[in-house]
Amino acid sequence: MIFKENILDYDIYNSLRKSVDWNAYAEEQARQALENTYYSLVAYDDNKAIGMSRVISDGIYFLIVDVVVVPKYQGQGIGTEMMQRLIQYIDKKTPIGSRSNIQLLSIAGKESFYEKHGFKRLPNEHCGCGMRKIIHKENM
Repeated sequence: MIFKENILDYDIYNSLRKSVDWNAYAEEQARQALENTYYSLVAYDDNKAIGMSRVISDGIYFLIVDVVVVPKYQGQGIGTEMMQRLIQYIDKKTPIGSRSNIQLLSIAGKESFYEKHGFKRLPNEHCGCGMRKIIHKENM
């Protein structure tokens, strides 16, 4: 398994999202998102992209998004390796005497995977519920 940093492009992104039946984004929107990515990883097996993960950030808050492993390769430690590498990267970027806030939204049923990496479910004693709003525009 080979992991490459910051090479995630639209074709890889779109094909890996499709592999796990996630909705596609408009190409222009996805390309803009990828340009604004703080850090990304792509996992390869024999030159075939089989996993990806990205971080978006303002330097204090870090949001892990798009953690995907092609179903055929799930359960082989690829997602775990990507999460460890993302967290290590953020740790290196955190100045001494400061802190970073890493957040993510888990797919329902995958929460225990993220708990293994130190993430806490919300709400908890320190934080309220995570929240989100989606704007969905249909083609006319």
